[in-house]
Amino acid sequence: MIVEVQPTSPAIEHLSFKTLRADSDSAAVNLSSSKEVLNGARVVHGGILTAPLDSAMGHAVCEGRGDLIASTISLSVSFLALARRDIKVTRRGRRTVFATAEVHGADGTILAEALDCFKIMKEQTEISGNPYGMSV
Repeated sequence: MIVEVQPTSPAIEHLSFKTLRADSDSAAVNLSSSKEVLNGARVVHGGILTAPLDSAMGHAVCEGRGDLIASTISLSVSFLALARRDIKVTRRGRRTVFATAEVHGADGTILAEALDCFKIMKEQTEISGNPYGMSV
């Protein structure tokens, strides 16, 4: 049974991934392998895979901490093999949290590893600026 752990955001809805579970130590996210998330080689695009990795680690960092939110400071992903699905996350920390995540294939092989660094904030009002006004 899939249970939404946190309200979805427009980005999460657009990329069609769901948080299956989250606690203070780990989280699991499922990413749909629909054709919209595939690259030219017909496997999940690395950039698309990075979003659920970051989101899953954020869920694990914030779960059970009340109204705290986590904002990504730094994110590094190593792609070790062609990734298809399954994300698992572990973490520990306080105000600045380092989290790690792995993407596992159906056979359990590690396909990608990620390291994320988050700043933990007490309330959403600590975020300055207009997030929708950002340019890349």
